[in-house]
Amino acid sequence: MIGLAEGNGWVSMTYMARRPSTDVLPITCFGTEPFWTLSIAPQTATFDALGDAPRNLTVTDIAKIPNETFVTFTQGLTPIDQIANIRRGSCNDGMSDREFGFQTSISSPDPVGGGALRGCCTLQIENSVLEQGN
Repeated sequence: MIGLAEGNGWVSMTYMARRPSTDVLPITCFGTEPFWTLSIAPQTATFDALGDAPRNLTVTDIAKIPNETFVTFTQGLTPIDQIANIRRGSCNDGMSDREFGFQTSISSPDPVGGGALRGCCTLQIENSVLEQGN
């Protein structure tokens, strides 16, 4: 299954290049009630909650086990760790008909979302992959 505009689609693996099963970054995760977005790259992340200014984060650790990736990050000099657990699995945002291939749970002592958020994630296409297709 692949994301396609505002829906999902299927494509034969004949036309795709398989990514290593543990390589999920870069990825964008999001949730509703409250609305939030977390974009994670290998070294940086940005957390954006509705009504708040975006927060730039630094990725401090990435741990992987089969079908799960744990990303730890901090904000500036604040010694408060936030952890995103990204898991392979079907996910629906509850507001659209789209299905996503990753689920996330974010834990943090931060009061946003009561210290815990759940949502869906989608892989981000790297520019190098787009250039190879042309």
